[in-house]
Amino acid sequence: MARGVTPAVAGVMHLPELGDLRTGLINGTDPDHPEYWQPLGKASSQTGVEMAAIAVAIHDAPQVFLDPLPAKARGRVLEWLSSTVDGSFPPNNWRWFRILCLEAVAKAGHPVDRAVIEREHALLDYYAGSFDQAGEGLMLVHGSISRALAPAFVERLQRVAQDFAQ
Repeated sequence: MARGVTPAVAGVMHLPELGDLRTGLINGTDPDHPEYWQPLGKASSQTGVEMAAIAVAIHDAPQVFLDPLPAKARGRVLEWLSSTVDGSFPPNNWRWFRILCLEAVAKAGHPVDRAVIEREHALLDYYAGSFDQAGEGLMLVHGSISRALAPAFVERLQRVAQDFAQ
């Protein structure tokens, strides 16, 4: 979902399936719908990865993916993304997925426990030496999401990128 967000919003690429994606968000977060997605559970799963992709789309293009939804559906989508607070993530770069989800939720005006995001940033900083370049790259690509909230973390990521580029 997130791959085509920027080109679509910039008008460079037309995504005719945007309506289908919004319908998927509505149905997937409706517990009464047969296509309902469960909230992220205590067992670490690929679901958290997929949630992050949706969160990036919502964060970067709320006018495309969140604002057009009915109010009740918007609330369900934000609650579903918020379930990452209680979800299980391994102690690696997957912790970034929780940050992405919660930052999208916060940007949409839904309440978020900032302490959770700060804790995740601290853990990512602690484990940073064990990440591969792909993991660091993911954090760099989405670093602007947390720039205002965790400037020291983003500065460290910028140093990593500079070191990598040399």
